[in-house]
Amino acid sequence: MDALLYSVSHDLRSPLLALSLSGQLLRESIGSEATERTTPLLDGMQAAAADLERMLQALTVLSRARRRPLHVRPVALDALLAGGEVRGAIDGMDVEVDVDLLREFLDWCDAPLQLEQVPGGVRLVVAPPALPEYEGTPLHALTRSLQRYSGTPLERLAVFEVAFARGGVALVSEDGRVLLDLPRAGAASG
Repeated sequence: MDALLYSVSHDLRSPLLALSLSGQLLRESIGSEATERTTPLLDGMQAAAADLERMLQALTVLSRARRRPLHVRPVALDALLAGGEVRGAIDGMDVEVDVDLLREFLDWCDAPLQLEQVPGGVRLVVAPPALPEYEGTPLHALTRSLQRYSGTPLERLAVFEVAFARGGVALVSEDGRVLLDLPRAGAASG
């Protein structure tokens, strides 16, 4: 999967660049001689190149998420969530998570959290930025329709899904909310 994502996102950039530059050069060479017939064709070519670039960018960020170095470590839940708006309390629990990734996610959501204790750890419930309607997981929705979802908040959520999964954190979305199940420190080994 990593090799395919890398290959697609990088190998297609050269033909895309050639297409984009050809469109620009053609537009510049036609200049004031553009007609009602040629202008929409050039506009369509440039719009298609921009769509392809947006989709390739989505593949690139997914590829990077799959290769992102993670530093999963035990951390006190209270310290991790200090300063944010949190509903519910779970005292004295340590969880295993990449702190930087979790903070990046919480900053992206910029919304209050709800804490719930679940077997094996804690669930963080948060409402992310407005998402388009989709079915399945964010990653599956994005891969089923790059054209529809690349460049939307769903793309970013799919990237978080990939990175969190690598670190042992389950990310599920339902009813416009995201549920993150953080494992209790030592739960995997004990």
